[in-house]
Amino acid sequence: MRNLAELNVLVSIRVMDELADRLREAVLGRSGDQALRAFMDAYRGYVVANPGRYAAMIQTGMPESAELAEAGERLVDIVLATLREYGLEGADAIHATRCLRAAVHGFTVLESAGGFGRPVNLDDTYDLLTHMLITGLPKPAAPHP
Repeated sequence: MRNLAELNVLVSIRVMDELADRLREAVLGRSGDQALRAFMDAYRGYVVANPGRYAAMIQTGMPESAELAEAGERLVDIVLATLREYGLEGADAIHATRCLRAAVHGFTVLESAGGFGRPVNLDDTYDLLTHMLITGLPKPAAPHP
């Protein structure tokens, strides 16, 4: 390893791979609202269990690293596959992916930093966030017989 930037890339790849494995396992065999709920719960579970690792992951602007770009694409592909049941494609799918990431990332980062000080149950708040995101998407396509 040559420098701190290279170490940051390697750590980010590791974290993205771990997160992708957790998310893939969570959505496997599920579809529509059930898959999206499982995705969101698994994402939160990973960040709560690994706040330091998640914080070390590069969040913006991918450096010149094919491996890091591939790890990021694996994460995005899981989200896109989860959203496919809602009939989202192209730009609509990317917009929904960004909204989902912003909501889940924002909540989990605030939670892991102790940013929610009111004595109201965080699980209930996260359930509400999940419900708001799901109801904001088009109805999932009916399963094929």
